[in-house]
Amino acid sequence: MNTETIKVVYQDMKPIMAHRVSIGAFCDKTVDVPVGMTDKIPETSRFLDALEKKYKEDHRLIANALSFGDYGKAGGSHV
Repeated sequence: MNTETIKVVYQDMKPIMAHRVSIGAFCDKTVDVPVGMTDKIPETSRFLDALEKKYKEDHRLIANALSFGDYGKAGGSHV
């Protein structure tokens, strides 16, 4: 039996001859990583660095808003 070409018959439709099709590389499930990306792995991410900087700045502002360290050092004793 030759499976390279088969005859497909379905109910009242005209029979057709089907040929084997090879699946191209674009259908492969494994993703090839470009050579330029495999040589060097980045140590940090600019996006994550920016988020960390913003996080620290926001928490510094919150800490300053809740700080009572300078209370009473301005020379006044009134509330």
